[in-house]
Amino acid sequence: MTILLPGQNAPLTQQDAEMVVSFGGRSVVDVSAYLLDGSGKVRGDEDMVFYGQTANPSRSVRLQVSDTRRAVLSLDLSRVPEAIERIAVCAAVDKTAAPNGTLSDALPIEVEIAAYRFAPVPERSDISAITLIELYRRNGAWKLRAVGQGFAGGLKPLSQLYGVDIAEDAPAAPPAPPAPSPISLSKVSLSKARPTIDLKKGSGSFGTIAVNLNWNRGAAPKRGLFGAAARADGAIDLDLACLYELADGSKGAVQALGKRFGSLDQPPFIKLAGDDRSGDAAEGEWLHVAGAQWSRIRRVLVYAFIYDGVPNWAATDGVVTIGVANQPPVEVRLDEGSGLGLCAIGLLENVGGDIRVSREVRYFEGASEMDRAYGWRMRWTAGSK
Repeated sequence: MTILLPGQNAPLTQQDAEMVVSFGGRSVVDVSAYLLDGSGKVRGDEDMVFYGQTANPSRSVRLQVSDTRRAVLSLDLSRVPEAIERIAVCAAVDKTAAPNGTLSDALPIEVEIAAYRFAPVPERSDISAITLIELYRRNGAWKLRAVGQGFAGGLKPLSQLYGVDIAEDAPAAPPAPPAPSPISLSKVSLSKARPTIDLKKGSGSFGTIAVNLNWNRGAAPKRGLFGAAARADGAIDLDLACLYELADGSKGAVQALGKRFGSLDQPPFIKLAGDDRSGDAAEGEWLHVAGAQWSRIRRVLVYAFIYDGVPNWAATDGVVTIGVANQPPVEVRLDEGSGLGLCAIGLLENVGGDIRVSREVRYFEGASEMDRAYGWRMRWTAGSK
């Protein structure tokens, strides 16, 4: 492994590469990538990859966050649009989780790509965002540069450097058409102090509502919640699921147990995107809700259970992110420990056509106990994958 120093360049001979960014300390750090044209700016929202938009349209850059200490950028440089000359990979402290946090609280920072390693150290203690690495074209080939440039103001000045219009700083009057609306970087983390948020529909309809569960797949004890033998490597297997109640009063569950994967095109208008039995999918598990059918949905209770491993939620470092087009991503962290095997994470309710998202983070022995607590009143039987 070749150690790079700040400002050092190196050739990148492979078109497919993974860049692994890892952090120490206690601060939660978000990784992002900006695809830049000849002017050094993004051409629009599609040229930014971050927690609210994990891939660009060509999927030449894809972000996978395995836990709060590690992120992976999967690169296919052969698919980068010709107009893009540079890709800047950056990191910033999540100010919603730690308003006064800095990158000094996240040391050591390490970046690995191909045969290279770079360990930037912020030049000042107040640095909360940093450009880590730049990939750039030179004579038809790709090279990389170790940068390590820090920003005391966090994500805002870093993003503005690359031409991103920050939503909260937008003028009161809307821009004249056809200028695009600014991208929102204001991730919302629900907590005990701020347990709810209302997502407004506005004049149009909601697009697809994407619910993602990700967690730390580290070692876990030997037996699962349902008595299943744990994986040989001891990794934790979390399952994402939901209860739903439609406007017509029909109720049910969408979950891998019993192979009730749902549908977007017909009731319940909710679909589970497969089941990661291996626990190896870096993007976690996904539930999608047909936002165009939101008027036909009364409420959705998102929950997760530990299928493999004795319940140890503190070890999962789990996080659920709810993404709605033109809305800030909403995050709920499973930051409370429990010895029970099931966690009700968040409740999505139809309130006058808008989406009210409430943090729950309540633990139960099983689905029937959760059902009683939330008044779904369904009959439950044992299921299997």
